[in-house]
Amino acid sequence: MSTFALPLGIFFAGLFLIVGKEESMVSVPGELDRARTLCINWISKLPKGSVIVFDFDDTLFDPNTVIGHVHAGGRDFAHGDRKALPLYRPIVQIVDVLKYAVSSGMYITLITARPNTNVSRSIVMANFKHNHMKLHEYYANDHYPRLQNFKSVLRRNISIVRPIGLTVGDAWSDVNESTYHWAKLPTRKDPILYTSLTK
Repeated sequence: MSTFALPLGIFFAGLFLIVGKEESMVSVPGELDRARTLCINWISKLPKGSVIVFDFDDTLFDPNTVIGHVHAGGRDFAHGDRKALPLYRPIVQIVDVLKYAVSSGMYITLITARPNTNVSRSIVMANFKHNHMKLHEYYANDHYPRLQNFKSVLRRNISIVRPIGLTVGDAWSDVNESTYHWAKLPTRKDPILYTSLTK
């Protein structure tokens, strides 16, 4: 029995390494690069003025990586204290998509699940300004912390007024119920890009 234990252990260890290597071939940065290429190629075919919808957290910026702060408000703001607003690490590939969309004459709309407060808006706008990004329309969650599928309802209402060319986000709620193209970005838990752009 013991004579088989060592060879079997080596076999399973090798099998684990092979399987682990196969799974690691799909990387979040690699999939984000692919998302950038697919999204930019699609946007290049859209008529000017088409709406491109983005999520904020884990789409344009990584809220878990604070790279600095900016201060907002006057001395009389918040009882004499100026608010320190966090600046997050930009997700460069998707920021590139947004900047390309702006340069192509698209209408940039942000829909975030963050609460609809002045602080949330200030944080978003500070991060956009710091990265020289343009935003035409901003929406946040009036019913925070409940989602109530508000993103798809908002997109449906927006599309009545102006055609949506693409919606981009890291969660399924950013892209569900879309009658237009979408890109569901990879995450650490699911490092695969899902998109209608490859059909």
